[in-house]
Amino acid sequence: MKNILHFTFCALILGFSNNTNAQCKPTIVMDADGHTLRTTATYLSYKWVTCPDLVIIPGATSSAYYVVKSGSYAVIVEKGSCIDTSDCMFVNPPTGINEEAISKNQVSVAPNPSSGKVYLKSPVALRGAYVAVYSINGQMQTSFILDATEKYIALNPGWHFITVDKDGWRETHKVLIVE
Repeated sequence: MKNILHFTFCALILGFSNNTNAQCKPTIVMDADGHTLRTTATYLSYKWVTCPDLVIIPGATSSAYYVVKSGSYAVIVEKGSCIDTSDCMFVNPPTGINEEAISKNQVSVAPNPSSGKVYLKSPVALRGAYVAVYSINGQMQTSFILDATEKYIALNPGWHFITVDKDGWRETHKVLIVE
């Protein structure tokens, strides 16, 4: 009953309708980085919201959301004729961003700030690493597997977080793109 009331409230506030016979309630989990929430299944669309007010986070429309501010979050998904909302999850992301890595896997991102493109340089040991770029709103901008020691990344104006992951090691850089 609680889930039906929760969705009914959400549907009234956000203007969604739901086929209550369909089962598409999303589950969200926190990645090991302590910043990234993601759904455990694939859906047609995603809208990340703050809790308990269920305000839609502008631009947060992918299966993953990079949290930069402590709070409770949920995702509204659509799959076929079913629209449903996950349970809220409280997130208190780690503070501090590793601007100057001290590990042997050090990655450099330059220039910072930039006028549109940043140059990602990494040691050979990081070939095969997963790179993800998030906007300040937590929306994933792009992701790729690092296949070279040097790569240019074109970004829109604003703050971005670039994460590089390999074998349990992670480094994050905060980058500003100016017009």
